[in-house]
Formats: sequence, structure tokens, C-alpha cells
Amino acid sequence: MGWGGSGVRWRGYGVATLAVAVAVAVRVVLLGALGTRSPWLTFYPAVMIAGLYGGFGAGLLATILAWLAIVVGWPIFGDQPFVTASADWLSASVFALNGVLISGITEAMRRARARARRAEKEALAASLAETELIARDASERIEAERRIKEYLDIAVDPLTVSRAIRDTDTGEIVDFESVYSNDPATQLVGASFAAVGSRLSAQ
Repeated sequence: MGWGGSGVRWRGYGVATLAVAVAVAVRVVLLGALGTRSPWLTFYPAVMIAGLYGGFGAGLLATILAWLAIVVGWPIFGDQPFVTASADWLSASVFALNGVLISGITEAMRRARARARRAEKEALAASLAETELIARDASERIEAERRIKEYLDIAVDPLTVSRAIRDTDTGEIVDFESVYSNDPATQLVGASFAAVGSRLSAQ
């Protein structure tokens, strides 16, 4: 379990590194005409992608790598550094703060999805357990009824199983309904009364 979690975490860090590398390439190659304007434009999506895939740690790593790429490494790629004035340092600080916030939000989203998946699995497991319990109860009831019928069939005395019918308002017993009768009972009371579903009041 520990190795699995570690593997996922390292994959998140890999995605963060790759996302920042792509962001640098896009900023240099495709958006180089912007010069030193909007230096952080391509790095916000990189932080969000890293956070959504790898959580807070991956998002934070992407934020740090992006910040270093602009503040420290940009003179390697561009003609002039992005950060030269106090306003540029303020922009870099705002990006770092937003990167941390984005990482926290994406981590919360990942945890919410994980909780939802876990709740769904637990609900499914509970539903399956309930279905299994109902099926087992039904099977046991059918087996009990089968044994009762077997006993009634081999009995030499007339035996009848009836179900009480109660008044829906008062709850008092108002009639009886035939559930099962063995052959001696059928011969004694007649087929019409012994028939399943027949009621005593109809006789």
C-alpha cells in the first residue's frame, strides 16, 4: 500500500515537471512575441494540471519550478530577465500565492472525488449485502415451506394451513384463507375449501 501511494505521488511530481517544461516551451516558442509581458500566462494551467493529477504536492512543485524558471532561469532562454523591478517581484509573489491556492483547491477537489468514490463503493457493498440477505431469507422461507408441505403430504391425519385475514381498520381477525391442505384434509373438507386462496366465509 505504501509503495502504491508513493508511486502515485512520484507520478504526480513527474506530471508537474512535464507541465512546467511544456509551459516554458510554449512561452518561449509560441508566445515569444510577447517579450517580457505576461510572463506567468502559460504557467497557471501547468499548476492546475499538476494539482488535478497529483494533488497539493504536485501543484506546489509546479509552482516552485515555474517561479524558478521565470525568476532564475529565464535569462538562459530570453534576451532579458522577466523580473527587473519591484512590480515584477510583486507579480512573482502573487503567482506564488495563487499557485499555492490552486494547489490547495485541486487537492480538496481530489479528496472530494475520492470520498465520493468511496461512498459509492460502500453504498454498493451495502446494497449487495442487503440483496444477499433478502435472497437468503427468501431461500430459507421457501425451504421451510417445502419441509412443511413434505410433512403434510406424508401425514395420515387431515391437516390444513390457513392464514388469518384481519380487518384493515380494527386489526381484528375477520376470515381465514387456505394456504395448503394435504390429501386427507382435501377429502374431508372438500376441494373447494382446501383450494389455495379459498376463504372460510365463502364456504
